Amino acid sequence: MTLIKILSSLYFAIALISLLVLVLVVSTTLESLHGTPFVQRFFYQAGWFDVFLGLLAVNILCSALSRWPFKKRHTGFLMTHAGILMLLVGSLLSRLLGVDGQMMLAEGEAKDTIRENRYELFVHAPDGNAAAYDLNLRGEKPVRRLARVGGDTELSLHRVWDNAVFTHEVTEGTSSDPANRAIKLTLSSETMGAHDTVWLTEKNPMD
Repeated sequence: MTLIKILSSLYFAIALISLLVLVLVVSTTLESLHGTPFVQRFFYQAGWFDVFLGLLAVNILCSALSRWPFKKRHTGFLMTHAGILMLLVGSLLSRLLGVDGQMMLAEGEAKDTIRENRYELFVHAPDGNAAAYDLNLRGEKPVRRLARVGGDTELSLHRVWDNAVFTHEVTEGTSSDPANRAIKLTLSSETMGAHDTVWLTEKNPMD
């Protein structure tokens, strides 16, 4: 009975809500700096956040049970707490069983696919075959064998970097190097506030 009183106490609820506000402030700040996938991975979809919301649900449930035996005047109190519990359970089920994605549609356009917020790797083999691999690494070992490309060549995953940036560096070669012409192109727009520089190479090693 003492444990139920502690879990249902107003001080415990205030402490949980205060910590929740602090977590939301920190996560919102980090989201503006590192993007939504970062805070989803380390905050909203992390196990510790589920435990935190679970404690909040336990506090609400114990607070409702502390009014037992229920009377007519408790109707509003119980309905409010039951509604909050349903929101918490619904959010957990949506995260575990739901599909989170986006579909960008222009006027008059039709599509049948969505873009999910997850890691995916497309592998193109020399024989022309292609395969897609879901890189959801939660609970998996750091190194995973994905595919055997051909012969003794094997594709393995060692690490995933968030917010990685692809860079293409063009350097001047010597006169003995094979000819590979390149053009440096700068695109500027005062209206859009854009100023980008790109290289166009005759023989791109990434193609």
